[in-house]
Amino acid sequence: MHKVLLFYPSFEDEGTEAPLYTDIPLSVAALAEAAGTQFEVEVIDERLEDGSLLAGDLAVRLRDVFAVGISATTSAQITNGLRFARRIRELAPEIRLIWGGWHPSLMPEETLMHPLVDIVVIGQGERILPRLLDRLKRGEEPSDMPGVAYKLPGGGMRIGKTEKAERMPLPESMRGGYRYLRMSEYIHEGWGNRRILGYESSRGCPYACTFCSIGAGFKRRWQGLGCENVYRDLEYLKEQYDIDAVHFFDNNFFADRERALKFSEMLRAGCLGLRWDGASAVRQFLRFTHQELTALTDSGFYRVIAGVESGDADVLGHL
Repeated sequence: MHKVLLFYPSFEDEGTEAPLYTDIPLSVAALAEAAGTQFEVEVIDERLEDGSLLAGDLAVRLRDVFAVGISATTSAQITNGLRFARRIRELAPEIRLIWGGWHPSLMPEETLMHPLVDIVVIGQGERILPRLLDRLKRGEEPSDMPGVAYKLPGGGMRIGKTEKAERMPLPESMRGGYRYLRMSEYIHEGWGNRRILGYESSRGCPYACTFCSIGAGFKRRWQGLGCENVYRDLEYLKEQYDIDAVHFFDNNFFADRERALKFSEMLRAGCLGLRWDGASAVRQFLRFTHQELTALTDSGFYRVIAGVESGDADVLGHL
């Protein structure tokens, strides 16, 4: 058995209306790329599946699988992920069930209490998951692994401390994981664009807003790819998928002001012709001058996505 299955649950409850479009699951794509150097990996995005997923079709897809990873935020992804895990347990009880993502990372002990959770990966999993899978494949327990929480054989649990790496596990290119996905399903139209695709060029945020989990999850750290790497990736995505716009899923694209301006300069000088948008803290975005904002829009920037803040100075002081 040498295969790993990564499951991305739907955000929707049963019977609710489907969203206008399906965002690309960059988290599991990054994990697939990291684990794919040692194991055969299949990604299942529940949002793209029909009703046969939990029926006979799943039994076939579980052949040679020794571990299943489930990613979840605090949403219906939890209930949908548990329903999938329950079916895995019924079909192949020997398969280890590994949970990760925002909710398990922030609440590992609570997550481990559920009988359909064997192991929790805490934080970003690109470094942790391949090593964890290697241990499990050899029949070993992750007894001394940082960033891993698991149930002890005799009862109880062990919560491993997270690694204090100077740099986050951000690869030099984000496009490698795309090959594990059904890419045509994630390209959509909207906001005046014909073919938009999601991409991630950075992670983290230097702020610690109380309404946002990003600061707690990344310990107020931010790390981004170099502009040249991002530009090369976008060249590739435009050539491969004929996109005309890119949505940056970065937690805070504009955290590095000079990087954002340099990137816009490269777009203006190049010939990609892509429109783009990204997220920013309001106080941070207001520091751009009129000239700099003009330079951004001239490069194809058409929309800023801002976190919910306040126009009241006292309230801002508490955020």
